[in-house]
Amino acid sequence: MLKALWIIVARISGFLIPTVVGSTFFFAIIGVFGIWIAIAGLILAITFAVTTVAFVSPEGGPS
Repeated sequence: MLKALWIIVARISGFLIPTVVGSTFFFAIIGVFGIWIAIAGLILAITFAVTTVAFVSPEGGPS
């Protein structure tokens, strides 16, 4: 029972923690630099993430 609960907590925190941290960081950028810089930074971050995932081989080494 305890192991199953730990698996559920691990799965929830696996996406919940990065979501909260990312949202907080995004709104902090909005507060400091403004909405347009924040949107541009978000687009760049998504672009770099997609590019990185597309070019890294499944084994973890360089493609």
